[in-house]
Amino acid sequence: MDARWAYLIGCLLPSLVVIYTDARYFEVSDKVVMFILLSGLLWSAHAGVLSDALLGAGLGFILLIGPCLMNLAGGGDLKYAAALGVWFGPAGLVRILFWAAILGAAWGILLKLRRGRFRAWLVTFLTGLWLRVAYNVRGSVLVPVVAGTQSKNIPAEAVPFCVFMALMAWIIFWCGGV
Repeated sequence: MDARWAYLIGCLLPSLVVIYTDARYFEVSDKVVMFILLSGLLWSAHAGVLSDALLGAGLGFILLIGPCLMNLAGGGDLKYAAALGVWFGPAGLVRILFWAAILGAAWGILLKLRRGRFRAWLVTFLTGLWLRVAYNVRGSVLVPVVAGTQSKNIPAEAVPFCVFMALMAWIIFWCGGV
């Protein structure tokens, strides 16, 4: 099987499910992510690049464990980044995460602008930043949650980060980065 077909079947098509569920429900199916991860390990073993795949998975975990522990990202983001690391390796994963972070931040700002909350958020953010830098004070900010997700404590301006990781994986695939 050609490598591009393997990427398409093992990673990118299942990533469409990740895009849908993360955008709609702020959840990522463990079964889908496990399929992506295991199929990537099988393919990389077949292709002779298993060490690169394991490094990519480890890097995905290391880069997202901090944000997850600070409640800035969810467990699905962490697992999906590790799964993408298996397929794209460390270098490809860094590109995916960098551009996904840029797109996710832009999306978050657009959400705040559209809902008329950008100015208030910016004042709160800059005040908190000033207190942290100037006086080493950690502040707390009340964050509204998305309707219907109170049990999950998802902020109203939450960004479904897996969506942007998956979009970048597709873009890198179509631009010949694999």
